[in-house]
Amino acid sequence: MPTDTIALSQAAAPPLNPELDLVDRPTPLRMIDLEAVSAAYSSLRAALPGFKIHYATKANPHPEIVNTLDRCGAGFEVASGAELQILLECDIEARNIMFGNPVKAPLDIRDAYDAGVACFSFDSASEIVKLALEAPGSAVCIRLATTGSGSRFTMSKRCGVGPHEAVELLKLARNFGLVPFGCTFHVGSQNTGPRSWDQPVEDCAFVMSEFERLHGSRLQMLNIGGGLPAQYKEDQVPPLEDYGSSILASVERLSYPVELVAAPGRALVA
Repeated sequence: MPTDTIALSQAAAPPLNPELDLVDRPTPLRMIDLEAVSAAYSSLRAALPGFKIHYATKANPHPEIVNTLDRCGAGFEVASGAELQILLECDIEARNIMFGNPVKAPLDIRDAYDAGVACFSFDSASEIVKLALEAPGSAVCIRLATTGSGSRFTMSKRCGVGPHEAVELLKLARNFGLVPFGCTFHVGSQNTGPRSWDQPVEDCAFVMSEFERLHGSRLQMLNIGGGLPAQYKEDQVPPLEDYGSSILASVERLSYPVELVAAPGRALVA
């Protein structure tokens, strides 16, 4: 059954009154408050000054949300070729898209590369081979593992490597003609611990310093991923400012400055 969707900020006058007007509408019905999405983006920018926000498109790829965040100035992170196509159909510039899934189908890599996407995540030698074949010369970010402590849905068993292996994989990527560009991680979805980013950032700092020491070049980006929680009725979620202050304190300990990126999903649209 198709789902009817209403973007509340674009509802025709008179404004939609949920208490009265939903009775005669078909079900299932999805309502999107685009002003709330914009407000969430502004709050996140305020909590993480200096960070570029790349929306994790998988959280809700509806074109109205994509277009709203694009107007706000957000970038985007995709995990699949299907998400990429949605962004391209919304005229999102490829330079504002990163492919964050560390395991990708070769066709999805090729489609992203052909569209102009230049930054891909990886966490294995086999992915390096795919990227070298399908997206030669691209910038790549190594995905580090986390414990997932404090999160409702951990990703520690699915993705990522340890810091020492990360350094070796970045070297291998360079040997295959790719550009070692940065580090990334994900602390797990709906993370209610503001200090859950401390150890992953420290691990990334080690990778940055060690790669420079051993191979004479610096990385250029740190992507702290998603995990910032939404306020659900049953959850006790710390203020967004607590997360921001903790994350900012962590990145201040990096050995050299890099581009800072966050890739939230539910924190913007839940």
